[in-house]
Amino acid sequence: MGLLVDPLVIRAPATQAYTAVSSHASSFRTRLQTKQLQLVPDRLDGSSANASDDGAAALSNAFEPGTFHQNHQVAQIWNQLRSPTSPKPRGKAEDYALTEELLRAHARNGTIIAAMSNAGHLDFVLNWAAHLMALNVTSFVVGALDSDMLWEMVDRGIPTFSLEAGLDKGDWGWGGQAFIAAGRSRQKIMEIICSLGFSVLMSDVDLVWLRDPLPYMAQWPAADLLVSSDSVVTTAEGEGLESASMVLQGNVGVVLARPSALAFLQEWGDMMAADPKLWEQAAFNDLVHRGGSIPDNDYPDLFRGYDQGLSIGTLPVGLFCNGHTNFVQQLPETLGLEPFSLHAIYQYSAEAGKRHRFRESLAWNDPEEYYDPPGGFVTYEPNVSRLLATAAPAPGSLQLDNFAGHFDLVNHQLKELRHALAIASALERVLIVPPMWCGADRYWAPHDGRIFPSQLPALPFICPLDHVLDLEAMQKKQPEIVFGPHIHFREYSLLDNPRMPLAVKQNELQIRTCQDDSNQPECASLTADSHVQTYAQDVWLTPNLTDAQLLETLQPYAGEKILRFHDVVGAFGGHKNPQDADRFERRTKSYTSLWMLGSLSLGPDAAKHHNIRRTSHLCSSITHAAEKTLASQQH
Repeated sequence: MGLLVDPLVIRAPATQAYTAVSSHASSFRTRLQTKQLQLVPDRLDGSSANASDDGAAALSNAFEPGTFHQNHQVAQIWNQLRSPTSPKPRGKAEDYALTEELLRAHARNGTIIAAMSNAGHLDFVLNWAAHLMALNVTSFVVGALDSDMLWEMVDRGIPTFSLEAGLDKGDWGWGGQAFIAAGRSRQKIMEIICSLGFSVLMSDVDLVWLRDPLPYMAQWPAADLLVSSDSVVTTAEGEGLESASMVLQGNVGVVLARPSALAFLQEWGDMMAADPKLWEQAAFNDLVHRGGSIPDNDYPDLFRGYDQGLSIGTLPVGLFCNGHTNFVQQLPETLGLEPFSLHAIYQYSAEAGKRHRFRESLAWNDPEEYYDPPGGFVTYEPNVSRLLATAAPAPGSLQLDNFAGHFDLVNHQLKELRHALAIASALERVLIVPPMWCGADRYWAPHDGRIFPSQLPALPFICPLDHVLDLEAMQKKQPEIVFGPHIHFREYSLLDNPRMPLAVKQNELQIRTCQDDSNQPECASLTADSHVQTYAQDVWLTPNLTDAQLLETLQPYAGEKILRFHDVVGAFGGHKNPQDADRFERRTKSYTSLWMLGSLSLGPDAAKHHNIRRTSHLCSSITHAAEKTLASQQH
């Protein structure tokens, strides 16, 4: 076993610069939430502020120029990995074995970072590898679970080995046979590496590294295992481990195993071999806690497990973040920490949800055209301030009525989103979906707004988009003759992404709507035949235009990269062609199929309540008559 890395290694300046970029999305959410919530008292005092201005100040002022340094290292590396210049010599798959020579060539002081994947998850692997390489971390290998993945790694010069597992090349749905089989491969890789005398930091690929983890691991040389956790609370102080007295809810997405844990790894494999349906993480935790677990008297940060035969540490969830502590709680920022990793678990919408969460957090890379599509973007200012003050349910109550404010808030946003999707479709533009607010968290079991014992700091909060929308349905390609044109969308933090071209961000046109009772001078010249007026560099529209009228009216502004609507509901009045309306309804009616947020399934009245509330989902018609019908049904 090689010498351990000096735990006092100082991170390189490049690492610090990248950390500033990666943490910016979280600080953006906090600033946005603070500014938006500051508007609430003013909107509840009986003032007659224009509804189209609700939330506009919060959103337009949320970004503060100069708050972080742009760092394009990850993007540059990702671009190189995405499009290799020339294929490398291949040979035969059996030539790529997991050998001591391979590990010795890439390990750092006796430790290797390892991951595994099939070809269906190539984009996750490239994102994972690009983040490590941007940190100047090259001590990693990727196990290829099929031949296609093997050659993808070889062509890109990524250290790899063949571990043919006979798995499907697509998604591994949680709990399915492929998911379970992939877990067996994880154990096999760890056992082989430790048997060759190396330590292994095993990592899932639906994870990004923001700091070099190996110096951190080296601070606990007595630990046989260091494991990440599914816990949604932290007991750690500073950058220490979680308390040794906390019961480990181990998540094997990040596990450091040293050769001293070899017997454990072998028995872990034997347990799974004896039960083909056994989930490897459940087997891991059962084995860790077998015989009980007690604090290690010699090392207070560690505990003794596996019949007290191993010293084990729990990686802090504020530094090695799971999907809830980062994407929902924003725990690292709350604690003033720089996380080492973000793991996209505790999320919905499968792989589409994982990608979108990374995009929202500026931790994913896309091709250049993603940031500058041919037709440009459309976005809008959400008008939610009036609803925020009453959106949070009262603590401790599981009664359905306790969540009325949450439903009202989300339903209002869905109504706005529905109109925005129709406008984006009519104008053939990509929709930037603004931040989505939730009055309650989402979970797989009943709760009173916060999953216990979550440290979610405040309700309401900006929730991940997969809390409300079915992102798989939104990305699914459907025949246009039945479902109308596909509607592309982007994450709320897109314009704050360092990869966004400045020429796109600065080319934005503000579009406002004249209400029927408006006395504003900029609306005086609008008539039934003239729907648009430019005033003080803003564009003013008559309200309730059809899709065809919007397309014609805004044609002179087709060259603008971003159209920002300040009253998206008032701007759109429906489809000119009823068949187009039917196709739009068929396309969008599945978008909200999963927004029930757990708190809906609470007792016999849940279905009735859902039937009432769903009337303002995207599948509703967008005519004024329908809106009046919906209002009467909800009141």
